[in-house]
Amino acid sequence: GIARDEIDAGVKVLALAALAVPLAPDKGYGPGEALNPRELALAVVIIASLGLAGYAAIRILGGRLGLLAFGFFGGLVSSTGVTIGAAKLAQGAPGQAGRLAAAASVAQAVMFARTGLLAGALNPSLLPALSWALGAGGAAAAFAAWLLLRPTSRQDETMPMGSPDTLNDAARFVAIAAAVLVVSALLIENFGVWALYVSGFVAGLVDVDASTVSAARLSGGADGAYAVILALCANALSKTTIAWRLGGRDMGVKAGYALLGSGLAAASAFVAALVLR
Repeated sequence: GIARDEIDAGVKVLALAALAVPLAPDKGYGPGEALNPRELALAVVIIASLGLAGYAAIRILGGRLGLLAFGFFGGLVSSTGVTIGAAKLAQGAPGQAGRLAAAASVAQAVMFARTGLLAGALNPSLLPALSWALGAGGAAAAFAAWLLLRPTSRQDETMPMGSPDTLNDAARFVAIAAAVLVVSALLIENFGVWALYVSGFVAGLVDVDASTVSAARLSGGADGAYAVILALCANALSKTTIAWRLGGRDMGVKAGYALLGSGLAAASAFVAALVLR
C-alpha cells in the first residue's frame, strides 16, 4: 500500500504545482530580468517531482531497473534533480550509495547528449568544437554507471527507502540558483568576452542548459564552446557537492568519481581536439 509520508509528499508537490506556479508572476525581475517567479516555482516543482518519481520507480521496478529508469528519464529533464533525489534516498539507505550514485551517473550521461542536441539546435557552429568533448563525457558517465550498478555477491537487491519528500531540498537549491542567475546576469551586463566564460561557469553551478543557451546566443565556435565546457565542469562540481551534503560521504565520493570524472573527460577531450585541429 501507499504510506502516509508518500501521500504527504505527493500532496505537497501537487499543491505547489496547482497553486503557487499559476499565481506566481510570469515576469522577469532584477538584472537582465533574470528572475522569473513562475519559472523558479516551476523549477521547485520539477526537482521535487523528480525525487518523488525516483522513489516510485525504485519501489515499483526494483533496485537496478528502477535506478536506470530514474536516471534516464530524470536526466531528460534535470540531472541536478536526479542527484538531489538520489542523495536524499541515500540518507535512508547508506549501504546503497553506489547504486544511487549510478542513477546520478546515468542522468549525467543523458545530460551530455541533451547539451549536444540543444547546442546544435540553437547554434550549429558550436558542435564541431563540442562534439568530442560531449561524447567523451557521456561515455565516461555511462561507464561509471555500469561500474556502480554491477552486482556483487555482497549486494542485496532490495533497496531500503528513505523519505520521498524532497520539496525542502528542491526549494533550497532553487533559492541558490536564483542568486547565481543574478550574479551571472550582472557579469554579462558589465564585462566583455570574459564575462561569457565566467558567467558560463557560474551559471553552470546550477544549470548547464542556461549556460548553453547563453553561449549559443552570444557566441559561436570556440568562445561559445569554452563557456559550455566550463559550465559542464562547474555543474559536475556542484552536483558532487550536493551528493556529499545530502547523501553523506560515501554517496559523495562515489558520485564524485562519476560526475567529476565525466567532467574531466569532457574537458580533456575538448583540449585534445583543439590541439589536434
